[in-house]
Amino acid sequence: FIGMNSGLFYSCSLNLYSLAVVKYNKPDRYIRRKVEPFLHGVPIAWALISSITLLAKQNFNDGGGGNCFAPIYEPPHCIGYEDGETREGFEIPCGRGHDGAVLFYYLNGFGTLFLVPLVVGTSLGVIYRSVSKQENKMASYGASTLNATQTASDQQPDRSNSRIVLHRSIAYSASYFLTWGFFIIGSCFDIANKEWPTPLLYLINTFNPLQGFFNFVIYIFPKVIRAKSRGDDNMTWFQAFKIAFMGGETGRATGRPRQEPCNRIPQAPGGRVGTMSTRDATTTEQLGEDDA
Repeated sequence: FIGMNSGLFYSCSLNLYSLAVVKYNKPDRYIRRKVEPFLHGVPIAWALISSITLLAKQNFNDGGGGNCFAPIYEPPHCIGYEDGETREGFEIPCGRGHDGAVLFYYLNGFGTLFLVPLVVGTSLGVIYRSVSKQENKMASYGASTLNATQTASDQQPDRSNSRIVLHRSIAYSASYFLTWGFFIIGSCFDIANKEWPTPLLYLINTFNPLQGFFNFVIYIFPKVIRAKSRGDDNMTWFQAFKIAFMGGETGRATGRPRQEPCNRIPQAPGGRVGTMSTRDATTTEQLGEDDA
């Protein structure tokens, strides 16, 4: 349940990150210091608080279909028994969690049905509008004129990447809705006090655990493409995936991980290590010859 709830709000975090980059032009340093703590902290805090609260109120019960998300313990053997009664041969009293059921539906409905879809959908719409405005401005005035008005520092993001950020946001949003859309439909059946259709249960149990897999594919796919394009013609997709997964880069000629330059200057007392340029290396060699 902790993973499920944190996964829900991480869907918001992914789109809010893209929103900070595209809409508000925040540099990476600002995002790391000011934004990322909240993008990680809010999902984790929400998951822990809601899970601990529901556990204390005994709202984790067998809901059928292989899950424990039922707020009230009402299995078939409790038919005809009052809340608090325990049928012979069983240990859990019927109707367990009834006192906290309102809290469960409030937390579940607020997070799953209202807040997360609203944030994901709204942020995606704002990102799309911002990218469209940027592209229309570039088409009207020309990319060179627009770039000339921007600062030369990293305070402005590369607008040529805005479309890439938009596509990534669309992919993450599609992953969320594909994973949780069927569950949201099922929750609407709960609100209407109707039973969930059996096909809907199969769809929920199939797609609900796959959000992490979908997000991983979205994250690693451009890295695999880049590794494949930088490798030689004999590089396989599996090799490209391995390089992308391990975080390496390839050279065009060999397809092997790119090596760092070896001509590094000695470490200074302050701990900084720099890279000696070819010009510096030549000068050093000449000085050595003169001393000799």
